[in-house]
Amino acid sequence: MADFDACLAMDRDPEVTKFIPGPWDDPSRHEAFLKDRIETSFGEGLGYWSIFPKAQPDQFAGWILLIPYDDVGPEIEIGWRLCRSTWGKGFAAEAIRPIVEHAFHTLGPHPYCR
Repeated sequence: MADFDACLAMDRDPEVTKFIPGPWDDPSRHEAFLKDRIETSFGEGLGYWSIFPKAQPDQFAGWILLIPYDDVGPEIEIGWRLCRSTWGKGFAAEAIRPIVEHAFHTLGPHPYCR
């Protein structure tokens, strides 16, 4: 929840959410949707992680997720959303590597990771 306001601000950029369905035009539904996503337990080793640049560790760059596909699985979804100011700087590629490694090595023979 510490990054809640930064997530809201990122989602309010219409270019960031251009191809992502969601309640972006309704502030109260958007806030409820985001709060639910942040507070939901998707299972051991799954969830959302905030991304911060190494050079500016106090600047929220976006988030990366590893959750059951469509919130129910059994397939797993890996995804990310970044603030437009960070696009094209390699943050997604750098953030995805440890998440993929985590999915295949830390979670072990997990039904989502086949």
